[in-house]
Amino acid sequence: MTGQTDDALVLMERAVASRDPLELALAGFLSAYKGRTFDKQRRVIKHYVDWCLQNDLPPLQAKRPHIELFVRWCETQPWSESYICQHFVGVRSFYKTCVRDDVLLRNPAEFVDAPKVHEEGQKRTFLTPLEFAAFLEASRKAGPIEHAAAALMGLSGLRVAEMCSLRVESLSQDGGYDSLKFIGKGSKPADIPLPVPVMRAVRVVVDDRTTGPLLLNRAGNALTTLDARRMVNRIAKTAGCRHITPHGLTHLLHRRAGQRRPDARHADRHAPRGPAHHRPVRHGQEQQGPPRQPPRRLLPRRHDRLGSDSLAGAITCPVTMRNGTYPSSSRCQAARKPVLHSDPRLCRTDASASTCS
Repeated sequence: MTGQTDDALVLMERAVASRDPLELALAGFLSAYKGRTFDKQRRVIKHYVDWCLQNDLPPLQAKRPHIELFVRWCETQPWSESYICQHFVGVRSFYKTCVRDDVLLRNPAEFVDAPKVHEEGQKRTFLTPLEFAAFLEASRKAGPIEHAAAALMGLSGLRVAEMCSLRVESLSQDGGYDSLKFIGKGSKPADIPLPVPVMRAVRVVVDDRTTGPLLLNRAGNALTTLDARRMVNRIAKTAGCRHITPHGLTHLLHRRAGQRRPDARHADRHAPRGPAHHRPVRHGQEQQGPPRQPPRRLLPRRHDRLGSDSLAGAITCPVTMRNGTYPSSSRCQAARKPVLHSDPRLCRTDASASTCS
């Protein structure tokens, strides 16, 4: 996290020293992000600036047709629909920041339609419980690091970036349970307890170490997201499962829980839960159960109405009802049926009355 912050400061200092409007605009745009979002936005805006320079187009002089041409160029690249849309959204946000900072008068990407992202092509691949059991067994045979990574993502629901950022110092004991403390998505601190199978796998990996990265790659360095992706692909091929990504492996716990992910990182450890340190799922592919019905209105009880012949000598009241509510005058006149009341003080003793007084 500190590395990206230093990069943003270096960009800003360089832009202020050079006094170049483009560098200052780029530094002002990128300084609003940090972490993995900073890396993504820097990569996206670099593609756009390189495209502009290849076509002898100053980025601050681009018009709406230029943005359309850049989107068409992105569609010719071997990129997914969502990645192409990320490029357009990044460029539009850059020009929006330029308008906010009084660098430009208008946003040239304001009236450009965003590329379509079809929902069918964005569905994640999930493993069934039997496939995940085979995947877990294959990871156990592959080695302790593979088994610990599969258990952390599949049984504890950690994201791949969160898992790669774990250190031995992050592991602690609380009430007989091993727990992990780390900085999750959005720079939010998380403290999650580990299930017993995950705890055993992590302890085998830690061994006698007291410091350093929790998971190591074959070179002895900290495990990266690319290493984790290759590891998951290798284990899935060994287990004979369908193609799975670390992100899809993370969602297994939520799908088994059958409930929406709560945003409660400090939830009760004994309560049934999915990956408690995650935000609610947005793609809506999980079974949410029957929709919650709105509360029923508390309607007044029906009147105990009697015929006119049975009201002779009875204490009647055409105005009040049993629950103490009073109907409107028009309804009383339309009904013309007096109601038997248990409180004589609230009623008239005129049995022949048929209108509200």
